[in-house]
Amino acid sequence: MEHHYLDVSWYDALVDGIAKPIVQSDGCAIIPDGPGLGIKPNDTDMKAHLTGSYFASLT
Repeated sequence: MEHHYLDVSWYDALVDGIAKPIVQSDGCAIIPDGPGLGIKPNDTDMKAHLTGSYFASLT
């Protein structure tokens, strides 16, 4: 998640385990206290948004 698309309403749903919204109003992200970033991919939502793309065949 190197980029954040503020104009895509479902973008924050692609990952779990991090404060939402991912990008805060000041343009920064909240850093978790635990090890690593704590981001867990939400496979269900990711697959739901692959339709009509090159990667849709991966579902």
